[in-house]
Amino acid sequence: MLLSSKFTGSVYVLVRQESGLTMDGRQMRFDNQQIVISGAAKGLGRHYALALAQRGATLILIDELSVNAPEVIELVLKIKALGSQAHYFEQSFLALTQADELVSKIVAISPHIDVLINGASLDYYSDFNQLDPAKWQQQWQTTVNFSLLLTHGLWPVMKAQDYGRVLMLTNISGLYGSDHSVALSSANMALLGMVNSLAIEGEQSNIHVNSLCALAVTEVPEKHLAARVRPIFGTETPIAAMLFLVSTRAPSGQHLLAAAGSISRGTFAEYASEYFFAEECTPEIIASRWRHPKTCRLLEVHTSAESKISAWSFRGAKEHNIKLV
Repeated sequence: MLLSSKFTGSVYVLVRQESGLTMDGRQMRFDNQQIVISGAAKGLGRHYALALAQRGATLILIDELSVNAPEVIELVLKIKALGSQAHYFEQSFLALTQADELVSKIVAISPHIDVLINGASLDYYSDFNQLDPAKWQQQWQTTVNFSLLLTHGLWPVMKAQDYGRVLMLTNISGLYGSDHSVALSSANMALLGMVNSLAIEGEQSNIHVNSLCALAVTEVPEKHLAARVRPIFGTETPIAAMLFLVSTRAPSGQHLLAAAGSISRGTFAEYASEYFFAEECTPEIIASRWRHPKTCRLLEVHTSAESKISAWSFRGAKEHNIKLV
């Protein structure tokens, strides 16, 4: 059985289906699609590559491992055994000056790129007092800048063909924070901002941009998961979410979380505002009205900066009895 996702307002709810089938009985296939994956040689990136190959995709894989590394050779052979093709590029994620050359090589192989999955990652953990600025730069160059340059290089290809899917892979510690994760958290939040803006910019060209924060046993050290629960953190849920987000039926501007059979949508949510007249807008009054989130009113969700600015404008106009045309 396969767990797929069904949109129900603000969350994605798991729907049990026959293995590999959508609600209308058709399997999501990627035949004749060219898919680029960075960070593809290990972890979930490797599982994603195999899942896409199983559904007919031609893969262009990028990672830092040598082309002769046993893991890479095995991966390419498995993809070919599934009846798909794979091209592998050995690429340092820190060599940003080589990004244009890499894009040129990719386009030379296939001038038609349907999907880009940005999974280049570096998990730098450090006590903040001991944070190494050079390591901070490496974290950002790998997670943010490499993904940015690869997306920027392939964006014109997707615009020209009026179709594209871009997926940013993020990290649970990066999104929610944890000890010694300042560099990781900052870089991952930058990816979310990139998704939010690119989704708006890509809308007219049918380019859908999303992020996926997934967790599986392949990504988690044994000390962080009890032995009894490790079996539920398989790769099935992350793979299903990934396939959905790079398919023709993908939404855009969404941030999905997937692990242990659960798929949900994350967003930056804003609690309903308190309005202050100019004469009473002081830090003391703000402190007196500060309430625990559990007692706050319903959430407001804004889809763009323009949406938020409009909300401020309409709310302020209403409070001041200003009529807007």
